[in-house]
Order: sequence, then structure tokens, then C-alpha cells
Amino acid sequence: TYACISVCVTLGGDGALLWHAGRVFQAPSPPVIVRDTIGAGDAFTAALLDGLLRSGEKPDWASLLIRACALGAFVASRDGAQPAYEPHDVPGLR
Repeated sequence: TYACISVCVTLGGDGALLWHAGRVFQAPSPPVIVRDTIGAGDAFTAALLDGLLRSGEKPDWASLLIRACALGAFVASRDGAQPAYEPHDVPGLR
């Protein structure tokens, strides 16, 4: 038994699911032409955690999940694990 209050599962091109305190959130992955998936999961996790840390005590889980899917998809659409980008380059990241 694990005492987790949140669990997130990525679904590749189908987006992601997040369970938090009995509520389920789902976000689609933006459509992209996949070039290199290395780093996409790490980018997803970084965007989700960054958004969570910036959101304060009442995170908007649905928006955070959309944001994470956006960055993961962007990274998968580029070559290399750490493509250079500016936040305005990634639709849905802002």
C-alpha cells in the first residue's frame, strides 16, 4: 500500500492522466510529427512540477496537465533530448 495523494501516467501520443485526491484529470497530447522521443517524458515531468511549484496551494490540475503534455509533445517533435526553445515557442506552455 502506498500513501500517494497524486499519481500521473503519461500515455504517449494519447496524452496523460492524473489522479489527485480521488479526482481524475485527462489531457490530450497536441498533434505533432514525432522526431525523437528521448527527453519528452523528462520535459513533461519538468513542466508538471514547475507548474505545481508555481501554482501555490490550489493547483489547477487540468491546466498543469495540458501544459506538461504541450512541452512533452514539443520535445518529441524535435531532434535531441534538450531542444532549445522559448516558452512562447510552445503552444499551451504559457
